Amino acid sequence: MKKFLGLLCIMAIIGALYVGVIAPRQGKEVTLETIEAEAEEFADQAQDLYEEYGAEVVEEANDAINEAVESAVEGATDNFWESLKQSVKSFFDDLNPF
Repeated sequence: MKKFLGLLCIMAIIGALYVGVIAPRQGKEVTLETIEAEAEEFADQAQDLYEEYGAEVVEEANDAINEAVESAVEGATDNFWESLKQSVKSFFDDLNPF
């Protein structure tokens, strides 16, 4: 997932640099049509990356979510039993007159 997002960020930065710095220095006119052409190329590259890494990204996200849920359930279960044990202990300690 980190690879995919990193590649998308790098592509966005490169696209912005091209439109803002490189194209004007090369004497290329930056118009709506050239931006649209670059956007279409960028979208095609993003689609290629998704096809290459998409299943891996989804699988990693599912694994991360499952681990987080398991950890939360385990923590809640441990806290519940610890709280119940402490409550029972406190109850019987309060009954003891000494």
